Amino acid sequence: MTLSSLYSGRGHANFERALAAYRSSGIQRAQKPTVIRRSDVASWRSAVAAPLSLIVLASAKILWSVLHIMFRRLQPVSIALFLVMAAFVAGFVMFSEHVTTMQPPTIDKPADGIVVLTGGHARIRTALDLLREKKGQRLLISGVHAATNKQDLKRINQDDQNLFDCCIDLDRSALNTLGNATESERWIRAHGYRSVIVVTNGYHIPRSILEMSNRMKDVEFIPYPVVNGDKRPQGWIGYGDELRILLVEYVKYLGAYARAGLSNLLGIDVESLSF
Repeated sequence: MTLSSLYSGRGHANFERALAAYRSSGIQRAQKPTVIRRSDVASWRSAVAAPLSLIVLASAKILWSVLHIMFRRLQPVSIALFLVMAAFVAGFVMFSEHVTTMQPPTIDKPADGIVVLTGGHARIRTALDLLREKKGQRLLISGVHAATNKQDLKRINQDDQNLFDCCIDLDRSALNTLGNATESERWIRAHGYRSVIVVTNGYHIPRSILEMSNRMKDVEFIPYPVVNGDKRPQGWIGYGDELRILLVEYVKYLGAYARAGLSNLLGIDVESLSF
């Protein structure tokens, strides 16, 4: 093609068509969207999922280790607490049933002496009756108020004035059940007694006998519970005041039992831990 033909009509038309085709192909290349293949997506997901799975797996292992440690440590504690509570409740029920159904025994063979622990007029009245019936040679009233003397007791128990003159001793030192046992031991040893009737309320009998028997293993103690009034139809569990007294006494009994066991185990006297 000559230079002159380039400017001719035919040559000019060919040139314009070639230029338009070139521009069209460039625009199409620019507007053509990027194609994302499934394989590329899968590869990307795998690349992202791999670190996430490792993080989740590591977190799960850490959590399991923590729970396993807590389970191993807390499970025995929880079981132990449950067993302790169950034993406490079961023991309390058995204790309450026992002390609320106690009845005075029949004394066929007289004992050497009688000890009554103060805490109500019915206790002293019962002990005086036993002494009058010659169920014991002498009577010790333990835990009498410091200001109380025999004359005061005579005025209250006018029918037994002769007994006070001959056969009754007063202990004003005891302040609690352990003190009752201590003063009773002195009195029993002083008279050389080998068998003693212990008079107190039914709920107080187990702890009283425990304290005295722990101190004087060579002496026979005969529990004589004082029964106040008629038996309630609903039993002890239906009355809040009686339930409270029984619960307090049961806790004290457990404390005295633990102290006595510790004293026997270590071979020492732990009187300071009194209840």
